[in-house]
Amino acid sequence: MISQFAYKELTTTRKLNSSGSKFLIWKSKMDFVLFDIGVSYVLTDPRPVDPTEETSIEEREKYKKWVSDDFTCRHAILGAMEDNLMLVFDRYNTAKEIMDALSNLFASKSFGRSTTLCGKYQHHKMSEETNVMDHVFEMCAMARELEEVGMKVPEAMQVFILMKSLPDSWQSAMELFMKMDDLELKLDNLIGFIRTEAEIRASKDLDDVGEIVESSRKKQRSGGFKGKCFSCGRSGHSRNECPNSITDG
Repeated sequence: MISQFAYKELTTTRKLNSSGSKFLIWKSKMDFVLFDIGVSYVLTDPRPVDPTEETSIEEREKYKKWVSDDFTCRHAILGAMEDNLMLVFDRYNTAKEIMDALSNLFASKSFGRSTTLCGKYQHHKMSEETNVMDHVFEMCAMARELEEVGMKVPEAMQVFILMKSLPDSWQSAMELFMKMDDLELKLDNLIGFIRTEAEIRASKDLDDVGEIVESSRKKQRSGGFKGKCFSCGRSGHSRNECPNSITDG
C-alpha cells in the first residue's frame, strides 16, 4: 500500500517534534495513512457504548472492532512522534483525544500564534544559495498555514510577498514580470514565470561552463606543445610532429 511508504517517512525522517513545525503537513499525511489502513473513522465516530448482557452480537462485534481500530490508530499516531512528545501524549486514552490535543496545541487560532506566523511569512527572505522553487513552495506552505489558523492571505498579497521575498539577483526579473501585459498578477502565473526564469538561468550556467572549457582547449591548441619531444629531446613539438620521426618514416 502507498501508505506504507508515507508512514515509514512519518516514523523516521518526518516525525512530529515538540516545536510542532509542519504540523499541518504531518497531519495531512497521517490522515491519509489512517484512512488507507481503515481506522480513520475512530477520529469521527463516537466510541460505542460498553456492551451489557442485553447487547446484541452485532453490537458486541461493532464495539470490539472500534476498540481494536482505535488501539491501532492511537499507536500509529504515537509512533509518528519524537519520543519526548510521545511520552506526553501517551496519557490520552483514545486516538481522537490525542489528535484533538495536538491540533489545539499546534494548530490553534490564537492571536499570538497567528501573529507569529504572519510575521514569519511577511519577512521571510530567500538566500542566494537556496533553490528558488524550494523557496516558492515554502512560501506557499506558509500561506496555507496562515489560512488554517484563520488568516487567509489574498492571492494578490501572496504575489507581492513572494516577489519581495526573492533576493536582489531576482529583482530585474520581477520588474520584467510586472511589465508583462499578457500575464495577470496571479500566483500561478508568477510561479510559472519563476520556474521558466530558473530554467533559463540554469541553462546559461551550463553554457558558461562550456565556454570556459572550450576557451581552455583553444588556448592549449594555440599555444602548441609545451613539453619536450620524446624523439629528439627538443622543446616546441611532440614526437608525432618531430622532423626526425617524419624523416625516419
